[in-house]
This record gives sequence, structure tokens and C-alpha cells, in this order.
Amino acid sequence: MTWEELLAEAQMAFKAKQWITGVNTLVQAAWALRRELTPAPDPSQPLPQVVHYTRLEVLYLILKAQIEHAHGRSARQGGLRLYDSIHLRDPKEGNFLIEQISEQDLLDHLIGTTDPGAYILSVIQTGPAHFRDGSDHLMLWRAYGDDGRGCSITFDYRPDWMHPVRYGDGAAKQAAASIDRVLSVAHSACAGNPSRIAPPLKDALRHLLNVRYYYKHGAYDLECEARATSLEIHRTGSVPVFQYRHPYIRHYVDHPGLQGVDILNSTTVITLGPSVPEQANAARSVRQMLQDARLRGPEVRCSPLPYVSR
Repeated sequence: MTWEELLAEAQMAFKAKQWITGVNTLVQAAWALRRELTPAPDPSQPLPQVVHYTRLEVLYLILKAQIEHAHGRSARQGGLRLYDSIHLRDPKEGNFLIEQISEQDLLDHLIGTTDPGAYILSVIQTGPAHFRDGSDHLMLWRAYGDDGRGCSITFDYRPDWMHPVRYGDGAAKQAAASIDRVLSVAHSACAGNPSRIAPPLKDALRHLLNVRYYYKHGAYDLECEARATSLEIHRTGSVPVFQYRHPYIRHYVDHPGLQGVDILNSTTVITLGPSVPEQANAARSVRQMLQDARLRGPEVRCSPLPYVSR
């Protein structure tokens, strides 16, 4: 059944005073709408690679953990992390969609003011329709690559947990209208008192609202971004870990699909930024660490771009 059919059944159940049936059906409708808004990629199309720009320190930490794991000194593998949405660079992240939804009272209750909301990793899509050389692009180094002092990691697109960001008013308005319909029924189900909402329904609605991180203003469309997000920490097999980085403390989770053995394979390319001091020596260090971690697949390159740091 579609989410619209489930929503209609939930409304009928509430009218018939079958509250439990209505809540269960509304939960199904919320999950169905979430799946519609974050569809699986077309299997007939080749999967592109994606690029993650980050600080060079992050790469070293991944490799250091992989070395410890490879030699039996640690059970924990290295990998890319999903960080809490509170401390993203844009404090209004996610508002582009949320501001177009009418059920603000229920939204405030679902989202909260101190809840991280989601844990997010952002990557750049590559390929003919996106960045043809996304692993070594001046704009991306400046925006995401520690002002050219970092690195980029190009690895295979993971359709099981990654979704492309949609840009512009059209897609956001359509998604907001659909979400509003579900929230409106949920609002009536709790008799206008968000604190009375059933826990299973609250959980389903929070996951539905998580799609807000996949919609951005059209001015950002050059980013060609894709994202991985997680709400339920136990689904990642991890618990939040706090990391101090001036001027705030934020927390992250390790994602099992982003472990070093998965992202650092034979198709992966690691590019050192154009402003990395002593690029050649840094590249040799990375290659040695890859060898020590028993990861012999990734290619290590140095960006040849002319670049002036800010």
C-alpha cells in the first residue's frame, strides 16, 4: 500500500474510535512516505563514486586505528564518522524544508532544542552530471578540504545508506506538503497535545523528518552533495562519543558501512591537498601507513593545483 492509502485508513480508524489501529496504520504511513522521499537508486544505472573532503588528521586517525586493528592490538577499526547535526557549519541546516511545514507545534516537540536530531556525513557526487574531477577541485578544497591542507577520499557510492541532496523550492515544497498531511493526522490523533503522542508514532515521525537534511536551497546546487544520516544510534552498532574541538564539544558515531576496510579498497583514491606542506613526504607517510594497515588497494596522489590559502 502507498503512504496515501495508509494515511486514509488511519483517518478512518480515528473516526471510528479505533485509536490503536489508527496509530499503527499512521506509523506505517510515515515509514512508507520516508521510503518514497529517499528512494533506492535505479539499479540499471551505474553507481558513481563520491568524494569526502576532510582534514589530513582524520585520514591519519583512520589509518592509525586500522594499523592497531590489523595487528590485533585493538578491536576497533578506523573509519569515517557521522557528526551530530547541531554542530554543522551551517546552524540553519535542515530549516529549508522545515520552514515550509505548517505543523510547527508538533515539529517543535519532535525535533526538540537540545536533541542532535541526526548524525550526518556529507560527500560530493562525481561523474558526468556532477564534478568530473571532484577529488581535486579548487572550490571544494577551499570549502571542505581544510583550505587545501587536508585530503580527499574518493570511494564507491553506498546506496544502502546514502542519498543525494535535492536542491530548489520545487522538491522541498512537494516533500513538505506530503509530510504536513501525515503530521496533521498525527496532531489530531494526540488531540492537539504533542506530549500525548504515542512513542512508536513519535519515533516514526522523527525518522520521517530526518529527510530535512536532504533538501537545500538552489543556491547550493553546485555542491552536488550526497549524505548519510542516522537517527537511532543502536542501528549503527555504536554509541555517541564526545570529541572536543574548539570552541565546542560535539559528538559522533562510527558507522559500520564507513570502516576503513570498506572505503579504502582497490577503487579508492586518496588525494593530498595542494597546500599540504611537503606533499611528497606526506604521501610517502600515507602509503606506509596503508601498508602497515594491510590496505594495499588505495592509490595516493598529490594535488598539482596552484593554490593560495586564505
